[in-house]
Amino acid sequence: MYVIMIDIPEKLKDMLTLKFLSLGLELYVGDTNKNVEEIMGKKGAGFLFLHVNQLSSSWLQFLARIRQYKRVEDYKLLILSDKSDREFIQTLLLLNVTALIPGNLDKNEIYKRVYKIVTSGDVQHEQREFQRVAPRETDEITMNLSVPNSSQIVTGKVINLSIGGVAMQLSNADDSRVLKVGQMVESAQMRLNGKIGVTALKIVAVKEIAIGVRFTHATDHFSNLLGRYLLDRLSKG
Repeated sequence: MYVIMIDIPEKLKDMLTLKFLSLGLELYVGDTNKNVEEIMGKKGAGFLFLHVNQLSSSWLQFLARIRQYKRVEDYKLLILSDKSDREFIQTLLLLNVTALIPGNLDKNEIYKRVYKIVTSGDVQHEQREFQRVAPRETDEITMNLSVPNSSQIVTGKVINLSIGGVAMQLSNADDSRVLKVGQMVESAQMRLNGKIGVTALKIVAVKEIAIGVRFTHATDHFSNLLGRYLLDRLSKG
């Protein structure tokens, strides 16, 4: 199962992105009707999580349309809203909405409710791996890290990444000799399309000219920077 977030407030979206991707749940963002339908077409059954506060919302019209040709049991609708009037509730009932989540709830409570719904009956969710993407040719994603107990800096190009870590191609093949599986690095920088984030990490693989690392103690800025990039790439390719 997967979740498409639609018009979710930015701070809540950032928080849900980090939590869901860190749990290995599939997550996407829908900017347009076409974008949402493309994801649904590729992925099949899933959840749509929408923020809607107006009956005139074009997204409600979109949901009414997909209800005409998509099975209710396959595409479940979760609505985040401040509205609770009778006409609004009746509209949601006609759309066979799975849940209405009050928009004034604390972000953690919203997360708990959404998580409980999307993982209900899913006994395999703890075994999922992180969603991983390979950078596009136009992306500039590099890392540098300080070798433990030395003044040496190792640099490289990121060849794939997830919310949990990256694989990096070393700029200098000889650098692999000074790195060992299990080493903890207190400070590493990732440059992602002109923006820089800082994290600590653990080296989990060393293979010739490439290494694999797992992030530990990432700063909030780093996590949000990475989460936004991953969500955009996963949603738009």
